[in-house]
Formats: sequence, C-alpha cells, structure tokens
Amino acid sequence: MKRTLSMACLAMAGSLSCAIAHAHSSNTTADAQFLSQYPACDYEVIDVVTLSGHLPDRAVTNEIDQENQKILQRLQQAATESGADAIALVDRKVQLSGHRNNRLWLTAEFIRSCDDKPGVVREMTPVAPDGAFQVDFGVTVKTKIGREMTIELNTNDAQPDISSRKVDLQQGVYGINPGDSVEKVLETFGTPSFIFSPLRDWKVMSYGRNHWLTFHDSELKKISTESDFFRYRLLNEIPFDDRFDERKWELLGKYEKGQKLEQAEYKKLAQGKQQEGQRLTALTDEYLANNQEYRTVNLNGFELSNQAFSFPDGMLTSVYDANNQFLTFLASLLDAENTQNSVTISAIPSAPFGESKIDRGTRLYLYDGHTAVSAIGDTISKVLVEPELIQFGDTPAQPWKFMSFYYGQPLNEALDIAGSDAFHYRDYIEIDRGDYMIKLFLTGEKDAETVYAMELDIYF
Repeated sequence: MKRTLSMACLAMAGSLSCAIAHAHSSNTTADAQFLSQYPACDYEVIDVVTLSGHLPDRAVTNEIDQENQKILQRLQQAATESGADAIALVDRKVQLSGHRNNRLWLTAEFIRSCDDKPGVVREMTPVAPDGAFQVDFGVTVKTKIGREMTIELNTNDAQPDISSRKVDLQQGVYGINPGDSVEKVLETFGTPSFIFSPLRDWKVMSYGRNHWLTFHDSELKKISTESDFFRYRLLNEIPFDDRFDERKWELLGKYEKGQKLEQAEYKKLAQGKQQEGQRLTALTDEYLANNQEYRTVNLNGFELSNQAFSFPDGMLTSVYDANNQFLTFLASLLDAENTQNSVTISAIPSAPFGESKIDRGTRLYLYDGHTAVSAIGDTISKVLVEPELIQFGDTPAQPWKFMSFYYGQPLNEALDIAGSDAFHYRDYIEIDRGDYMIKLFLTGEKDAETVYAMELDIYF
C-alpha cells in the first residue's frame, strides 16, 4: 500500500531529517586543536576558560601529568562544542599545600582561526599543547646577507668580534643605540649570557655581568653597566663574557673605564648628556682618600636610554606572585618515593622567568623573587634561595619556605627540626639528607639568630 504524508508530516519529516543531518554533522566536526603558536592573522578569541582538577596529597610528577591530560581533554571538548577550531593554553598553576586542597589549573583561549597573512609573525603561546610552559628565549635573526640564523641560549659560539669601544650619543654603545631591534642587537653582540623576562613584552638581556640591555616590544630602550634588578648573589652565577666584562670602554671620546675624575669633570658628567630624546649618564663610585681628607671619584659605568624611559608599574608582580611555587613542588619531589627519577627541570610545572646560556655544562634558571636553580642538562643540581635575590626600588625581602624551614625562623627551632645529626657552625647549619644537602644561612646577633637564606645541593 502506498503511503502518503500530509503537509504536517512532511514538515515534521523535514525537521527530523534536518535534526539527523545536524547530529551527523556535529559527530563528524573535527575537534579543536591545541596550538603551540598563535595564528598569524586577525583570529577571534571566542572564550577564555579555566578548568581545574584535584591532586592527591604529595602528588608526584606522574599523578600531575595524569590530571593534566584529563583537563586537556575537557578543554578540547568544551572548545569544540563552543565552535572553536583552535585552543591556546595561556596559564598553568599547581597548588601543592600538603593538604587536601591540592589542585591543578589550566586556562585556555578558545580561538576561531584564520589563514596566515604574509609578513605576520607567529607568536608562541605561553603554554605548550601538552600543558608545559614554553618560554621564547631564542630569536631568529635575518642577517645582512639574507641568511637566517637562530641564536639560542644553548649555543655558546655566537660571539662576534666587537671592534668599537666608544660610548656616546651618536654611536650609542659599541654601535648599538636605543631604538634598535632585538634582532640587530643579537646579530651585533651575539648570544646573551642571561635573559630575564618578567612580562611577555619586556626582556632584559645581559652580556656578561655588567652590560644590561632592556627591551620593550622587541625594541631596545636602555643599556646600562648596572642591573636594575640583580645584585651580587645572582650576578655571581651569571656566565662571564670577556668581550664585555673586560672591555675598556671610552665615554664621550674622553673618559675611560676606571678613570679618576676631577671635581669639575665629575660635576659636568653628573648632569648627564641629552640629545634627540636620548640621555647618557655616567655612573661613579665615591670614596674618601688620604685618611678621609678628600673625596675621590672613579668612573665605573654608564647608562644610555630613551629620555622618557621608565619601567611599568607591576613590572615584577608576576615574579613575586610565583614565590614559593618552585620550592613547594621541589619539596614534594624530594619527599616522594620515586625521587631519583623526578628532580628535573622538565618535571617543574611552572616556567622560569630567567635563563642563562650553558656555562661549563650548567644552566641557571630564575623561578621567582628568591629562587635560582642550576641544572646540568635536565637534572637539577643546586638551588639558591636568597630573600633579596631581586632588589628593585624599595622592594622588601621576599620570604621563603622549604619543607619546615623558612625565612626568619629562630635558630633553635631550625636546629630542632634539623635533628641531632645536623652540623651547626657560626652562621650556618648543614643538614645531610642522603640524596641532598640543605645549608641554612643565619643572620642576626648572638642569641637572636634567624634563618636568612638557603642552598640546596642535590646529588643524584
């Protein structure tokens, strides 16, 4: 029997067929893909989503990785359902408090991508597709002859000769001026010794320990022989570069490094020199000589910058916000049963803010306002904890905590926790834990000593 459908049935049938087609289309829609670089076009961010997952007490690397994968799957499903075709991970946080509120957070941008535009450079996402932080310390440089070369901090041989030793307002510093690009600096000076990046669009590069170059949006803003952020404790860990550390520079065609200045010369230099929006300032040391009868002034440095240069408010906020994250996670690794396979840079869930080139097989990382880490390959070998590792303006000392030891801890309390096998001599305590050694440094008057800094040597 032939069956006919009424108009209503046809409408319903049409709706049903459309629903089936829509369901089929939804089932076959490709999942949104995680990006390691943003699209080189005017892409659309349709949503920013943060998801979290619970971590067990004293979570080890494998347990964090498992929860990380679960969150990535949830993010991919949510992004696909939202109509996004790409996902950029922008933040990852781990909270390991030693209690039941241990959690892992991932934040992602859901993106509707587009075709790359010619001439637009792809930028790296803050977090890689697998949930690991990635820091773009390397720079690809196009040389004058058109050849591209990549200068990264793991190459030690990019040290071109620098013929100039002049510092003035015309030639800048050895031929480099404020306003020059980071590419030009890298091509002229080669591999930096250390890079510090407290904000995505700000980088501070050092050549040796006494030439510091500050960039904003890849443009050079300032060159100084003194660091704005670091003092001797961290400077002593940065690799030397004899091309700069031993350089006998010449200021304004008249004054040389280390030269003693007469009072008239000193007053003239102290006023600084300005020209076409740039300012050149002499840096000096003053001390009393001849049984403190008269003052001697030595020229020991210089600063060349844009005249209106200043650091933004909150320059170091993200660095200080990360305080103790590294130490908390490291303590959980050292306390875990599978410690021997876990104490590596790649196991750390947070990204460093600073990184040095390799020097004698060791690379230095700066993780927060008080923690610097040395690693041989991927293996962490030493941790330096100093409350005044970064000194910027009136920044106070940054309190730290590692296991049961902490900044400002009374000596007797530290000794009780260290145990009877600990070695105490004058201003330090050594605690041998077999696979690692804790060394606590003390400050204060006798009978009022407190813990100030720490060094941790890891032996495996």
